[in-house]
Amino acid sequence: MQQDGPPRNKISKWWCIGFFIAAIVFFIIGGALVGSYLSAGYSTCKTKSNYDDYTYDYTCFDGNNSEYYGGVAMFVLGSISKFVAWVLLIIYCVQRRRRSW
Repeated sequence: MQQDGPPRNKISKWWCIGFFIAAIVFFIIGGALVGSYLSAGYSTCKTKSNYDDYTYDYTCFDGNNSEYYGGVAMFVLGSISKFVAWVLLIIYCVQRRRRSW
C-alpha cells in the first residue's frame, strides 16, 4: 500500500461559527456604545428656542468621545471577524469538496 503523505489537518466548522458569533457580539457592543453616546448627547444638548422648536447644540458632543470611538472600534473588529469567518467557511467547504473526490 502506498500512502500519500501525512494526513492533512482539517479546519473545524466551529472556527467559522465562533468568528460569526464574535462578529455579532462586536456589532451589538458597538451599537450600544454609539447609541449611548448619542442618547446622552442629545438629551443634554437640546435647547428650546420657540414653542415646540428644538434645536441641538452639537458643541456638547466635543468633550467625551470615548464611547463613540469605542463603538467604532467594535464595528471594525466585528467587520474583521466577519471577513475571517467567511474566509474560513470558504476554506472549510473547499476542503470538504476535495476530500470527497
